[in-house]
Amino acid sequence: DLENEIDEATLNILARTQPVARDLRFLMSVVRMVLDLERIGDESVVVAEQVTLSDKPVPSIVEKDLRALCTRTSAMLHNALLAFQNGDAPSALAVSRYDDETAQMMVNIFQKLMQAVGDRTLEPWESMHIVLITRALDRVCRRAENIAEHAYFMVEGVSLKHRRTLPQDGEK
Repeated sequence: DLENEIDEATLNILARTQPVARDLRFLMSVVRMVLDLERIGDESVVVAEQVTLSDKPVPSIVEKDLRALCTRTSAMLHNALLAFQNGDAPSALAVSRYDDETAQMMVNIFQKLMQAVGDRTLEPWESMHIVLITRALDRVCRRAENIAEHAYFMVEGVSLKHRRTLPQDGEK
């Protein structure tokens, strides 16, 4: 319902005010961001379901890493939304640069889980909840990156999508 309301409001603004430049980029970014926020909600449900379904605590071998990934995910989303809210292109760019670090965090968790399963200190089914939670958090990070890209586009008028390298400070 909210998505439909946003679409309708956006169309009304486009029809009535004929926005240009930054205003038009703002509207485009909001419409795109709605989809990312909806997917983030879906991934949050996945995390909640997995926590509820798991009858065991997080294995100690990955507890610290999983907490760090949760903290990183929360910070990325918070910073991306702030960058959008404040029209802060450098902060949006900073969120986009987190990619390698978050991917490495996820890989570390998977490696530790595989090692524990291989050593038979953890049953494969016990690791599945952590794998699904980790993947959901990774997807939230990617959506936070998308939001940061929308913020950057809104401010600078430059799309970061599909770019191999991000602009350096002061560069477009």
